[in-house]
Formats: sequence, structure tokens, C-alpha cells
Amino acid sequence: MTAQMELVDLVRTWLTVYISAFLPFIGMHGAVVVAAATHVDWRAAWLLTTAGTLTAAALVLRIDRATVERSRNLPFFNRLFEAADHYIRNRDNSKDGHIYRTIATIIAVPMTGVGTLVACIIVKLLDLDYKRSMLAISAGAAANVFLTTAGVYGLLTGLQTILGAIFGF
Repeated sequence: MTAQMELVDLVRTWLTVYISAFLPFIGMHGAVVVAAATHVDWRAAWLLTTAGTLTAAALVLRIDRATVERSRNLPFFNRLFEAADHYIRNRDNSKDGHIYRTIATIIAVPMTGVGTLVACIIVKLLDLDYKRSMLAISAGAAANVFLTTAGVYGLLTGLQTILGAIFGF
């Protein structure tokens, strides 16, 4: 294969990972799996997945609050709003200074079922500062993607080692 074809394949693979992270039905966890399946280096997988997640978050945070409220009745978003409403109902109003750390934490913990979209909805419903919110979302997404990447790539490396020892490849 020529160097130009290799570059095209690399760009195509990287775009697939980036776009996978951007799409809400695949998200950051699915994008890491896509990256691992297509043999993307774990560092590139982390960067591309984090970038895709943050691009989606930035776009959602740019939507006005009225549009966000109207999407409450759509089937896919209904579950997201339930999670956001649950958080808002149960938050301690005396600790508003901690809201950005809380947003980073709910994104950073993998497999909570509460993701970047829910955090963006919470930000919109509470009218929080855009820059501080993006900083919190960035920190949470970077941590989550790192943990997911370490888990997926570690699992694959372990399986390859075990299967290689058993089957001799």
C-alpha cells in the first residue's frame, strides 16, 4: 500500500472514531470500542473520543433553553430529561459553588447512565455559565474517556495474551 493510501485509511479511521463519539447513541464508550476494533493507538483514541464528545457538548450548550425544553417530549430525550430532573430535584441548593465539580463527576464516572448530554441539559436548565460548564464537562469527559480507554485496551491486551498463550499465536 502506498503512503498516500495509508494516510487516507488513517484519516478515515480517525474520523470514524471522532464521529462515533459525537453521536449520542454511540457516545464516548462506543467510540473507544470502535477505536480499539480498528487498531487505533490508545492515545489517539483518547484524544479523538474526547474531542468528539466535547464537540457534541459545545453544540448542545449553544442551543437556547426554549429549544431544549421543547425536546423534552421526544422519546429519546425523555429519559435524559428524567435523569436531569432527578439530579436537579435532589441537589443541595446550599452548595451551588460545587455544581461544576458535580457535573464533572457525573460525567467522569464511567457507566453511570448519566452522560454528557444529561450534563448539558442540567447546565441549560439551571442557566449555568457556559465557560465554567465547558471546563467541567471537559474535565469529566477526559477522565471518563481515559478510564474507558484503559479498561477496553487493557481487556483486549489481556485477552490477546491469554489466547496467544493457549492457542500459540
